[in-house]
Amino acid sequence: MFNVGDYVFHSKTGRFGKVIGFGHEMLDRVYETTLQVLVVDSRSAYRTSLVEEDLHTEWVSSSLGQSASLSQAKEKLATLLEQAGFNGDISYRAA
Repeated sequence: MFNVGDYVFHSKTGRFGKVIGFGHEMLDRVYETTLQVLVVDSRSAYRTSLVEEDLHTEWVSSSLGQSASLSQAKEKLATLLEQAGFNGDISYRAA
């Protein structure tokens, strides 16, 4: 499970952001935990664009932990992608 302050990716949309809270959604008469994530706007290192909420199973840990700032998290993410050989453009928002 994730903690408030963790950075996560959405497995379907590819959005990246910081966990700011938790919620719940009822599926098949069972409450499922959701994450509320402050999504990063890829055009600016300091802006965020929206809060997205989805089932916790749809979010994947970004392995960035709780970075001191959003800009540090984005820099660390860029370094990890570079080390992995990713040479394309990353989008933090779904097209």
